[in-house]
Amino acid sequence: NRNTTDGFNVLAQGLPLERGDEVLFSSLNHDGASVCWEHHGAPRGVRVRRFEIPARSIPELDETEVIRLHVDAIHDATRVLVLPHIDNMIGLRTPVRAIADAARARGVDFVLVDGAQSAGMLELDVPALGADAYCMSPHKWVQGPKGVGLLYVSQSLRGQLRAQTVTW
Repeated sequence: NRNTTDGFNVLAQGLPLERGDEVLFSSLNHDGASVCWEHHGAPRGVRVRRFEIPARSIPELDETEVIRLHVDAIHDATRVLVLPHIDNMIGLRTPVRAIADAARARGVDFVLVDGAQSAGMLELDVPALGADAYCMSPHKWVQGPKGVGLLYVSQSLRGQLRAQTVTW
């Protein structure tokens, strides 16, 4: 794909979501990983909800509190949780694995990660993060050319994701 936003558009269009399902993300999510859900979810009756992470309080929050904020925001209808691995406003490094595990225990089906600010900055073992998908923009920290993105899709998600582009 072309970048992180392109990867999230593939996911927003291709995940098997139905009327009444919910996509959840925090106030720290970048619009490139968020706006597509409202656009593509609305016609299918998918609810998109943003919860607040108090940006000014980030320096006082420990990992347990960051996890709690995410888990407490999950409702029964939440099927998708979108997380920034490192957000672009404050630089908070999200404890992805712990949140992914807790979210799945609460019934979330898909954990998706925005890796635009982490690919090239951190040593990554994407499958170990427990994410179903990880979208990246290698033109940032990897210093690759613009227009070259990367979308990791877990083995378990591949059979569920509806193809967006097909050919013979």
